[in-house]
Amino acid sequence: MDTSAWTVVSPTNDMAKNPPHRSLRRHRYMLVALMLSMMLCGWAEGSIGPLLPSLQLYYGVNYTILSLIWMTNFFGGLIAGFTNVFITDRFGFGWTFKAAPMGALLQSISYGLLALGWPFGVFLGAFGLNGFGLTMQDAQVNNITSRLPTASSSVFHVQACFAIGATIGPFFSTAFAQSDPTRPYLFFWVPAGVALLTAMQMLHACRGVKEEQFGKSWIDGQTISRGQYGSTGVAIPAQGDQRSFSSTNGSTGESQVLVSSKVVTGRPQSSWGKMSRILTSRAAYLLMAWSFFNSGAEVTISSFLTSYLIEQRGASASAGQATTGFWAAMTLSRLFFVPINNRLGYSNATVWYSGVALVAQVVIALSTSLITIVTSFCIVGLMFGPMYPNALMVASLEMEDDLRGGVIGLMGSFGSAGGAFFPM
Repeated sequence: MDTSAWTVVSPTNDMAKNPPHRSLRRHRYMLVALMLSMMLCGWAEGSIGPLLPSLQLYYGVNYTILSLIWMTNFFGGLIAGFTNVFITDRFGFGWTFKAAPMGALLQSISYGLLALGWPFGVFLGAFGLNGFGLTMQDAQVNNITSRLPTASSSVFHVQACFAIGATIGPFFSTAFAQSDPTRPYLFFWVPAGVALLTAMQMLHACRGVKEEQFGKSWIDGQTISRGQYGSTGVAIPAQGDQRSFSSTNGSTGESQVLVSSKVVTGRPQSSWGKMSRILTSRAAYLLMAWSFFNSGAEVTISSFLTSYLIEQRGASASAGQATTGFWAAMTLSRLFFVPINNRLGYSNATVWYSGVALVAQVVIALSTSLITIVTSFCIVGLMFGPMYPNALMVASLEMEDDLRGGVIGLMGSFGSAGGAFFPM
């Protein structure tokens, strides 16, 4: 790495005497809350698939009409994506009705509406509200996680919790579909309660914190920025869009931090100014386009896997467990493929994963063996697992800090658009 533009900063004695231990504990508590919040998002995406056949029977609609739930989900997510910057600037991450837990609270309300079994029009509208809440929650959680000191691993762990939620969800939804196929809507009371608890925890974890304050010690005012810890555990203040890396002086053994001298100044700070910069950024458009295709394929596979096995391959209702295998594979790869991602690089690793997933999809299309098909679906899940976290890391590295949340929100929105387009 060329470090000619980097400044060497050594930890001061005062900072070494006052390490921000209490602030680090706060970060860890927030990380747990972020993981639970993302688990709820995964639950929302993974649990609906096994319910689709029962919901078709309950509402008396065909596959195409039921697919409209993804369209309303998309419109809700699209609105959230474009308003995310304004909502974050207005409310911040703080106490009471703030942006971070707002998504979980809206999801709880939407699940409550879904659980009432009201007419199909209300069902569609509730999915739109769910899309707004899920996209808002996804954007806020990923934005916060990308600012943690250990973002390069925390992003993958938080996204693994998304896959864990999507793994657990099908167990409950499949059980409901088998035990009472005439009232599948009752399942939504479970995620409604989980979403409410998640909102309460996020309120507590993010109390009193605004976006520009995140990463700072709320106790002693020191700044904790990702990638800025040497062997002493001392935090070095960050400015602008600096990037920093720990190193050790070979002659003295003294812990040092390389801090970039690049500082972005003179940019507009209003919400409209941020949106203008996002919409004129080539990197933002590339990330949104990639999310459209990747998340669209992921949603299509996970949501309609059960229907495919039942209608095209003659499987029973227990085929919903195949969705569990798909998401379990995603969980494993997000937890254990981090060294591969770091070795190959986020972009190169994604290309390799895409190639393997494509081969597995060809096997699925040509095979008539249920065992082979389910195994191939698990391989697809294994390859899809690290892709979205890789894209989040690219967004974290390429986009400036004040734009990251907006870009991540739009990535979620265009992912929802892909999820609505491809199933149709």
